[in-house]
Amino acid sequence: MNFKSENPLINFELNHCDQITPADQDGSPYLSWFYLTDGHWWFKLGQHTVYEYSEAALEFKHGSNKYCDYYLARFIEDFTMLFNAIAEPVPESLYIITADLSKFAKKCRRWFEEREEIESYSKESLFDWHEEATSWLSQRTLSSEYLKGGPYLTFVRCEYRLRIIWNSEQNMDDGRPMWKDRAGSFEMDYLEFVDSVREFGEAFFEKMAGQIAQVVTTNWEKIKVDKIRLIEENQERKQDFFNCLLFLKYGSSSNTNWRHIADSIALMKS
Repeated sequence: MNFKSENPLINFELNHCDQITPADQDGSPYLSWFYLTDGHWWFKLGQHTVYEYSEAALEFKHGSNKYCDYYLARFIEDFTMLFNAIAEPVPESLYIITADLSKFAKKCRRWFEEREEIESYSKESLFDWHEEATSWLSQRTLSSEYLKGGPYLTFVRCEYRLRIIWNSEQNMDDGRPMWKDRAGSFEMDYLEFVDSVREFGEAFFEKMAGQIAQVVTTNWEKIKVDKIRLIEENQERKQDFFNCLLFLKYGSSSNTNWRHIADSIALMKS
């Protein structure tokens, strides 16, 4: 039996369908499944909240909702694309690095810049070394590029542990911080993480089913709505999500050459 957590890892709210601005299809308003996912979401990591705007950002936005606002469909698409990589455990020697990723990033950047001035190193070889040393992190990072100054979240598994590292250090144009929690990390049991993701998926698609039910029983007049397609797409998206969840639950199909990565990191430390 699955139990719901009192303090979910991934939290969200959907905007009421009446509050959603429809898409434009050939000059006419059109209400699609994607647009019906308009809402807010945030991660609760212990005492920290990621995707929560700072007081300065709320003042600038003139908004009352303190969490990021966009289409949850986009968040889900990007997040599930990482599941295969997240499920693959990294060696202990690399997991230790994630305790202070900013320190590792500075070392990599300094190594690159120092050798960029040396003629015996080609830029191509430098980029290759840098990519080899850091790709294992980028493959596990949720970038939120659709948000202006959006946070970066990196999910790294080592056996039965998972560390979530976030970087929300982006500033607004006036120099004030955009996000409340700037940077940090949170470690949790990997299986608890998997269960939290499952819980989010169940809650989201249940809410979307209710959202669509309301759309189906409403007369939208001048707004085009394919009500049958909305129901079908919600089922398809739900199936896709839980198919991706199988990677987290049962293991990754990836087979990373960790020796090559370790060698590249050792070279960059030299």
